[in-house]
Amino acid sequence: MKSVICLFLLLLFVISINPINEKYLYPVKDEHCEIQNLKKAYGPTMCILKDGTFNLHTNCRCVDPNTGDCEECYPTVNKPFATLIDDRF
Repeated sequence: MKSVICLFLLLLFVISINPINEKYLYPVKDEHCEIQNLKKAYGPTMCILKDGTFNLHTNCRCVDPNTGDCEECYPTVNKPFATLIDDRF
């Protein structure tokens, strides 16, 4: 029982020293939206703009603070499709 508690405390200590770095996520700490007098779109919000256009491959980045409509989307990132099946067969 003592070893489980020690491992748990060690895990908490390691996590507190090395918090999850957000540089691998979209940069939500920047001021991009605020500079344009918009609010950040938190959470995975689909990129559907006011004019009805949409992009299924990105999320909304900035929303209109009055209406909540998406004003700007994140740029599209091209990533290779990951699969468990080897394409050599």
